Amino acid sequence: MTDQRAEVAEVAPNIYRVTLRYGFMEMPNLPPALAQLQFESTGFDVSQASYFVSRELLVRSRPSHISRWRMALFLLMTKNATPITDFLRIPLDRVVELGVRIGI
Repeated sequence: MTDQRAEVAEVAPNIYRVTLRYGFMEMPNLPPALAQLQFESTGFDVSQASYFVSRELLVRSRPSHISRWRMALFLLMTKNATPITDFLRIPLDRVVELGVRIGI
């Protein structure tokens, strides 16, 4: 990763926010990308990193301005989407998932 495509910010002591930018056709692989970054004198070990991801659970709310068949199709498509942990190739044993229910 080049310096222009990666940003590392310390948000609290020993807690870092890393922003990596990828192109449309690139397939991200987070652990190797993190291993390439230089963390000056932090003792950061990528094999011990925790990954925080969000998940939205979409639920049908009443009343809705969307027709029933469109709502059903949309909810089906969101359930079939690739999980972010698979897309970024994050080890599942180091993921903390924060979720929210959203009524549509």
